[in-house]
Amino acid sequence: LRVKDLDFERDQLVIRAGKGDEDRVTVLPSILIEPLEKHLQKIRVLYDLDRATGLAGVSMPGALGRKYPKAGKQWSWFWVFPAASTGIARKARLKRRYHILDKVFQRHIRVAGQRAQLNKRVTPHVLRHWFATHL
Repeated sequence: LRVKDLDFERDQLVIRAGKGDEDRVTVLPSILIEPLEKHLQKIRVLYDLDRATGLAGVSMPGALGRKYPKAGKQWSWFWVFPAASTGIARKARLKRRYHILDKVFQRHIRVAGQRAQLNKRVTPHVLRHWFATHL
């Protein structure tokens, strides 16, 4: 998920290259707007640090990295959920920041469910189904 995929003006979220490699637009619940805006302020500091230290931009989908070589350094392409640390890709051999790992994201969701004292196990998949049911 990239910063550009959040559309606060229309309360929409764009999921790119989802099932069937299609882009989809879904509702961005109004209750999430303020927390997401605060989160973006926090990660903007990380983005600015990456730019100041000369880190390579984020990886780009498909051939976009070749077509627009500087796009990976633009704020709009930065990850909404970036990894805390940087890494080096084997192919490109560039030090850059990647998105948070799926396992780490799942752990954050599970811990949030435990902190909320929910009786059932909470996973991203469960949240997806809950949200779809309540649309």
